[in-house]
Amino acid sequence: MKKTIGLRCRVIFPVLWMAVLFLISFSCAKDIPVQPGIENELNGTAYERNAKNLALAVSRTMASSDDFRRILKYEAVKQADGDYDVLLRSIVDKKLSEYSILPKKSASGKSIKDLLAEHILSEAQGLKSTTDVIDDMLIENPDLQISIPVNAEVWDPVSYTPLVVFLPSDFNDETTLSVPAYTPEGTLTEVDARNEPDDAVVVIGLTERLPVLPPPLPDDQEPPSTPQDLKGTATESGIRLSWSMPSGTSISNTTGYDIYRKSTSNTSFEKIGTSFGYYNTAYDDNNVEPARSYAYFVMAFYGSLQSEPSNSIVFTAPSNPKPVLSFDVQQNSNTQAELRWENDYSQSFNYSEIYRYHQGTDTDYKLFRTMSPSSCYCFDNDLEPGDKFTYYIRHISDLGKSNPKYDFTIVPYRDNSLTSPVYIHAIYFDDWDIESWLAGKPEFYVSIGNVNIATGKSYVIQEKIEFRFDTRFNFQMFPDTRIFDWKLGPWYDMITFNVVEFDRFGKSEIQFSAGFNLKNLEKTFLEPFKLGESTSVEFNTNTDNCGCAYLSYYDYPHVWLEFPGYGTKLLISDKKLSETPPIPVKK
Repeated sequence: MKKTIGLRCRVIFPVLWMAVLFLISFSCAKDIPVQPGIENELNGTAYERNAKNLALAVSRTMASSDDFRRILKYEAVKQADGDYDVLLRSIVDKKLSEYSILPKKSASGKSIKDLLAEHILSEAQGLKSTTDVIDDMLIENPDLQISIPVNAEVWDPVSYTPLVVFLPSDFNDETTLSVPAYTPEGTLTEVDARNEPDDAVVVIGLTERLPVLPPPLPDDQEPPSTPQDLKGTATESGIRLSWSMPSGTSISNTTGYDIYRKSTSNTSFEKIGTSFGYYNTAYDDNNVEPARSYAYFVMAFYGSLQSEPSNSIVFTAPSNPKPVLSFDVQQNSNTQAELRWENDYSQSFNYSEIYRYHQGTDTDYKLFRTMSPSSCYCFDNDLEPGDKFTYYIRHISDLGKSNPKYDFTIVPYRDNSLTSPVYIHAIYFDDWDIESWLAGKPEFYVSIGNVNIATGKSYVIQEKIEFRFDTRFNFQMFPDTRIFDWKLGPWYDMITFNVVEFDRFGKSEIQFSAGFNLKNLEKTFLEPFKLGESTSVEFNTNTDNCGCAYLSYYDYPHVWLEFPGYGTKLLISDKKLSETPPIPVKK
């Protein structure tokens, strides 16, 4: 469905919520020519004129002022609305002298509006000042915002000037392939709207995170109750504030909470964020410096009414650096694992340490590698099939050690750099209830299933592979029957075997669910295999279902699989059979 931007109302705009989420996945800076006529097409609605004009002004201002770039990042990472958004009207009148983050104090008295006004386009051709153009823009579209939806935290505003995207009013998250943008040189270009960028990108649009305004307050409306028992706790990335509210707090008397902070180098408190919803009595302040102390208080609000300040607290940010952003161990072959990670450069660190634990051999983790801050991968070649290794990585700085991030691998016996065959060499059963003497020799069907982990749905890889016994006996060799070529996805992949014994007459359908392995959230072990949504196999015969058995990729490949029904077993292998296997003994 096509959605339109540009309505002047204080409501949540679904299209921009989708747009901001969607733009988290667009790719940066292909400096491709703009489509013919796009400049005229983007001059239609008041919103489009304003968004285009503001985008050009922001782009030119960023290109000419690293102070402006610093301010944009500073305001965005506050996440005042829970995302990396900056409401234009909330900052246009701020003076540069108010920003202690700037390397030099501004004595000129310039405001954000003054900086933008130097680059804004005046449609009145000089009949009114350019600051009036910004005022008129905000009258027409009071909810204009500047966002940095991706890579805001790692953006270095001193060395990099981002592209500035502006969303057209016919933006459709299902069909739009590219969006217009300005380069730092002021060139109108287009940006891929499908793939995530490597660098920060600025986006001009309309906020959709403002709460729906409550009805006008009655004259006798009481201010909200005062937040109580404000506390702070250290987290992996900063400080978490939490507080309580008196009984009777509800949506009818409390809209949310404003959070105020003062560092030891500041003389006054400033608002750093808002927690919307009377029930949201917590706030994460992740824009902190390690080992630095901060003072906080919280005020509840309802419309324009504010409570008294809560108790104030002083809390010291964690001294340890931030952990790596991600850590993954990939099995390249049955002799080599590749360790990859993404460093967090929002804080400086000296180096990274990787520790390794060899299950069954080591008694504790041992230092495996020391890596420079620029490194993001290494290899472990000291592997043997069947071994399990768990690793963790952490940043080391002058302030201490970060929390670790874990991952592990189980070295497969199969060479996962190649496609691995799967053979059935023999079938055995020990319960003749599976086949009466009237039915003659046993006949089996084997089906093989897997799971689409993204959807959780089972599917059939091989359906109804037929195995007929030559004699009325409970053991039959089927040497070198190649049933499947296993091309590895993740090393912890699993396939499911379903076995039925069939008779000549009748019809039946078997429902079975394939199993799959998953790493737990901490990536320290595999969770017991799960079952996907069941799938079905139809047979033009009567069947006795022997059930399912499961084979993980990393399992020893030459194995008797045991099924729950009739004492049934399959001999599975990744190689052709060199000798007759012993008949399994019933336990």
